[in-house]
Amino acid sequence: LEPIAGELAGRVEAGRLDLAREDKRIIEAVNMLTGTQRAKMLGRERLQAAGEYAVPALLKVIMEGQDQQLKMEATNTIVEIGGPAVTPLCQSLLALNGPSQRTVCDLLGRIRHPQAAPYLRELSLSAEADDTVREAATRAFKNCGGADLPLSQLYANLAQQYFDGNESLIAFPNVAT
Repeated sequence: LEPIAGELAGRVEAGRLDLAREDKRIIEAVNMLTGTQRAKMLGRERLQAAGEYAVPALLKVIMEGQDQQLKMEATNTIVEIGGPAVTPLCQSLLALNGPSQRTVCDLLGRIRHPQAAPYLRELSLSAEADDTVREAATRAFKNCGGADLPLSQLYANLAQQYFDGNESLIAFPNVAT
C-alpha cells in the first residue's frame, strides 16, 4: 500500500506543477496581485510555484502595464521568485533596449544571483547601450558579486557550473527530468 500511496503523491505533485506552469493560470495569478490580501497571497504563491515560467507574464506587466500598483507587485514577485527568475531575465536582457534593460538590470541587482554576472558584465561593456543602462548593469553586476574577470571567463565559469549540475542554476531541482 505504501508504494501506491507514494506514487499517487508523486502524480498529484506533478499535476500541481503542471497546473502552476499553465499560461492561463499564470495570467490569472498575475491579475490577483491587485486583489484582496488573500488574492494577493494566493497569486504570489501560484507565481512562485510557476517559477521561471511566470517571469515573461510578470515582465510584460512591468514593461507594458498601466497599473502602477500591479507593476510594483509584479516587480516584488519577480524578486521573491529569486534564482529561478534569473535565466529568463538574463535572456531578455540582451534582447531589450533602453529603459527596459535598465529595469531588468535593477531586478537582477535586487535578486543578487551570481548567474546573472556574465550577462550584466556584457551589457556594462556594450558600446551599443546608453550610459544609464551601462551604469545600471555595472551596479547590478556588483550586487551579484561579479568578479573582475574577462567576459569570456565569466561565461566559461557559468558554463562549468551548469555542466557540474549546480542546483542553484536548475529551475526545479527536485523534479526529475
